[in-house]
Amino acid sequence: MLDIPLRVGISGSGKLAHAIAFQVKATPGMDLLWTAEAFSPETPVDVFVEASDSVEKGVTSALSALDHHTHVVITNPAVDLIAGPLLAATAYQNGLIVTSDAGTRHGALATLIPEAVIMGFDIIQAGCCAREDHTRLNLELAVLANAFGFLPPPKGMTGPRINTIAEALNAFDFSAYDQIPRIDFITGHLPAGTVYLIVKPNEDLPPDQAAHLEDYDMGKGPCYLLQRPYCLGHLETPKTILGAAAGQSILSSGRPTCDVYAHAGQDLKAGSTITSALHSREIIGRVAPLHPDGVPIALLEREITLKTDVAKDQPLTFDDLNLPDCDLTHLWIRQQEMLVQNESSPG
Repeated sequence: MLDIPLRVGISGSGKLAHAIAFQVKATPGMDLLWTAEAFSPETPVDVFVEASDSVEKGVTSALSALDHHTHVVITNPAVDLIAGPLLAATAYQNGLIVTSDAGTRHGALATLIPEAVIMGFDIIQAGCCAREDHTRLNLELAVLANAFGFLPPPKGMTGPRINTIAEALNAFDFSAYDQIPRIDFITGHLPAGTVYLIVKPNEDLPPDQAAHLEDYDMGKGPCYLLQRPYCLGHLETPKTILGAAAGQSILSSGRPTCDVYAHAGQDLKAGSTITSALHSREIIGRVAPLHPDGVPIALLEREITLKTDVAKDQPLTFDDLNLPDCDLTHLWIRQQEMLVQNESSPG
C-alpha cells in the first residue's frame, strides 16, 4: 500500500522544473513539499524528481536522494547516460527505484517495448522522429540502448528522411543488424514527438493473423511498425512518480553497450577553450558502441582546453584534453572501476 499523499521534491529552476511542479500540484494524491536547486534532505520526501539543467548537479543530487532513502526520477538523459550504472547500483543497494521519466522519448520507447514483447514481437529497431541529428537525440537513444542491450547500427545512426511513418519499414538495411536490436531515427515532416518500433513476430504468422496486422496499418510484413505519435514531457511525470513509489521503474540502466562520444563540430586548434562542450556547436555528440579512447560528451559540462588540434568530425580522445577536476569526473571514474570489477566477477 502506498502512503497517500505522496511527498514529492523537485530540483531545478528552469522551465521544465516549473512545469513539473505545476503538474505535481495538480495531481490528486501528490503533495509538492519543495523545489530547490539540488536535493534537499532537510524535508524528507518519497520521490525526488531531478529536473535541473546541470549534469554534475543532477548526478550528485540523485545520489544524495538515494542515500537518504528516496526514490529518484531522472529527466535529463545526460545524467542517465553518464551515471546510470552507478545510480542503478546505489538504488539496488538501498532497495529503491531510480528511473527515467516516462515523458521523455526514451521513456516512451521503454513503455512501448514491453507492450511489443507481450504482443509476441521481437524488436528489430527502436527509434523516434527528429528534425535533425543532434546531441540530445543521441543521448536519449543511447540511454534506451543501454537499458535494453541494444546497439547503434554498425556504421552509426542514419536518420533517413521520409514522408510518412510507414516508410520507416523500408528505410533501413535490417539485414546488417546481425540479429541485434538497434537504435536509429527518422527525419521529415512528421510529429516531433513520434516514437516507433520496427518489430517482427517471434512465430510464423498464418495468413489470417498477417491480415489482422495489415488491417491495423502495421505493415504487410515480414517487419511491422508500432508507433506512438507523441510523448508528453512533464504531463507524464506524475505517472513516473507513482510508479517509482510503487516499486516500478520506467527505464533503469543495464550493462552499458554504447555511449555518446565527443566529436569536433568544426576544426579545433590546440589551446582552444570550450566553455561547455555539451551545449556548444564546437563539440557534437554521436552515439557509438563502447570505445576505451572515446570521451563521453556528458563529461564535458565544465570548461576544457584542447591540448591538440582536432579536425572537424573527428572524435576527441583523452589525449586531446584534460578532463575537468570535479565531482562528475570522479564519480564517472568510480563507476568505470565498478563496471570493470563487475565484469571480472564470476557469474
